[in-house]
Amino acid sequence: CIFFFFRGVFGSSVVPAFERMEVGGGALEETQILSWLLKDFSWLLLYPEISFPFGIAAVCLQGSLIYQKRNSSDAAHEAGVLLWIAGNFVWMAADMMYDNVDADINLGGAPVEGVNDEEYDRLSRGTSVFFASSLAVLFLDLFYVNFMPRVKRNVQALRFDQDAPEEDMNLPERMHAILWVSKDLAWLYQAKFMACLVAGLAIALGGFLITNEPGQQRRDGNADFLLAIVSEFWLLAMTVWMLGELFGNDQQRFLAALVFCCGFVAYAYFLVTASKLREYLGMGEIGDDVGPAKRSSVASEVRDKKVSEEDKEALLESR
Repeated sequence: CIFFFFRGVFGSSVVPAFERMEVGGGALEETQILSWLLKDFSWLLLYPEISFPFGIAAVCLQGSLIYQKRNSSDAAHEAGVLLWIAGNFVWMAADMMYDNVDADINLGGAPVEGVNDEEYDRLSRGTSVFFASSLAVLFLDLFYVNFMPRVKRNVQALRFDQDAPEEDMNLPERMHAILWVSKDLAWLYQAKFMACLVAGLAIALGGFLITNEPGQQRRDGNADFLLAIVSEFWLLAMTVWMLGELFGNDQQRFLAALVFCCGFVAYAYFLVTASKLREYLGMGEIGDDVGPAKRSSVASEVRDKKVSEEDKEALLESR
């Protein structure tokens, strides 16, 4: 956490040896996602010795990610995600420390501090504040950063009799986050119908994000495609857990843990694929006489140009 925080603040010059870790989403985002996954998985198992450290790690890494993207259009979205993670952490603390738990899996002997309805309600109210704030920030980001600029571009295209600009996947991804937070808020308040409705919409939108990736990117192990699969398993596991709490007396955690394990397998495959991509773009084929700074510059050039395989080989040989 400390390493990636200072790396995000002071830039890659802090540790030049990790220069090749900046391909694609970057190791910071990958570590943040893994911390969040482990936090939710250990929360499912009611194992505070793992969930609390990784929960703190997820919050800290997300804060570092916000600083890293402070000048980009994603800053507001990442701030909304930080509020969501913070709310999840407070909810987890209330669940493990004070809630009356009767689950089929309880590795940590929850509640750790004994049943205390007053403290649980107080922390639950704090969680709802975090979730509501997260939704407000995410909706503002969706409207001002994504929807309004897109409308302006389309209006300008019509005014000058031009083709409308191509739509990207930014809008569905942001809607996916909004639906996920809404599902958590409905789950917190035990709103069964709303929680099931929003969870179904989020799962359907996640499936759309997976199937909408071009076929070539799916075959090549595109990072966005693989992370979409990880998110879908993650959301399915949380939904199974939620349905078990709302309708099954919290006796479905073992099944949710199995779905989580499928998500971990998909995430491991993503890490292996990303590692191979970094190794290729890290110029390992050129030789040891090329310094890390030059390897990084060539990697960035290859990544930004999005050229064909033959052009990549020609570029590497010329460098």
